[in-house]
Amino acid sequence: MNIDLLLLLVFYLAIILFYYRNKKDFHVENKIILLYKTKIGLKAMDRISKICPKFWKFLGNISIITGFAGMALILYLIIVGTIKMIFVKAPPALAPLLPGVKIPGLPDLSFLHWLVAIFVTVVIHEFSHGIYSQLHNIKVKSSGFALLGPLLGAFVEPDPKQLAKASTKAQLSILSAGSFSEIVTGFIFYIMFFSLSLPYAGSLYQVDNLTVSGIAPDSPFSKLNIEAPVTIFKINDLEPLKALEGIKPNQDVILDTDKGKLKVRTGVNPDDSSRGFIGIKDIKVNNSPKPNVNVDYAKFISWINLLVFWLVVVSFGIGLANLLPLGPFDGGKMFYVAMLAIFKDKKKAAAIFGFATLFCLFLLIINLLPYLWKFLLFLVTLLL
Repeated sequence: MNIDLLLLLVFYLAIILFYYRNKKDFHVENKIILLYKTKIGLKAMDRISKICPKFWKFLGNISIITGFAGMALILYLIIVGTIKMIFVKAPPALAPLLPGVKIPGLPDLSFLHWLVAIFVTVVIHEFSHGIYSQLHNIKVKSSGFALLGPLLGAFVEPDPKQLAKASTKAQLSILSAGSFSEIVTGFIFYIMFFSLSLPYAGSLYQVDNLTVSGIAPDSPFSKLNIEAPVTIFKINDLEPLKALEGIKPNQDVILDTDKGKLKVRTGVNPDDSSRGFIGIKDIKVNNSPKPNVNVDYAKFISWINLLVFWLVVVSFGIGLANLLPLGPFDGGKMFYVAMLAIFKDKKKAAAIFGFATLFCLFLLIINLLPYLWKFLLFLVTLLL
């Protein structure tokens, strides 16, 4: 049974049933977005905004600075990454965080991990917008969730007339609050991952072997004329992962593999001359719970550990991507407010904003097309 497919079907079936039972409470915006408006969290936003308002305003200043710094950073990374993608055939600079879409260097993203991570980060994002709206005495008319086809999101709705009349600083602190909170959340989960969840999860497992799927050309291992994949059980009679960390240049190592015992003379690691180099890459670590550890408990802790990892990735990823000076993104709204404050001319600000939106949209399309195609193939394989 495909658990991802089952959860996907249950999730969207629940949304469809909820929609038909509460159809009169949904509102259509821009002809394609369905909004379900509630009052959930509004009182809590107001109460929190009244706790140490000076602190929140100070944090709002940092949020604005962080927002524009993040905008410059994400633009730089995408522009450089797109140039490399086109001329050097490097991987895309951006990738959609969708289940079934394989991102180089990252583990597979399950539907449930995706759902929980998106829910946590989106709620924190929108709640922060609400707190800063209340802080600046701008009424929050509603909160709720939004549907754009199969995509689910959340929102808070500050009074648009009051927001437009607010000072530039107030508008920017409200708009930047969502991404700033996600970046802060990302750092918190980052600390949790490396100081708590990863070490504890790792303590429950033992490494059984390594599966090598790639061999570097002209490397010591390539001279053995053995094709990948290769399973390595031990290196110099030691656990293979730890042994790899300790090898030195010009050292003879004995590999116990599924293709027999292999002797390799290490070279010099191109990234660190003090370390040895064998020439194996695309390594998958195969492990199992230690003999004294309950298997189900170990699997549960591993699931939690992977969830914390994805919370780091999703928090930073959405937080920074949302700062792009693009149309409906918070970064786009910040960019327009800044241009209006600089030029004092709505037409000129709108023209610059329109150019920035088209430019960012162009970059997004180039980078996301390969992954969106993979996501479509993933959906097809689930249904077949």
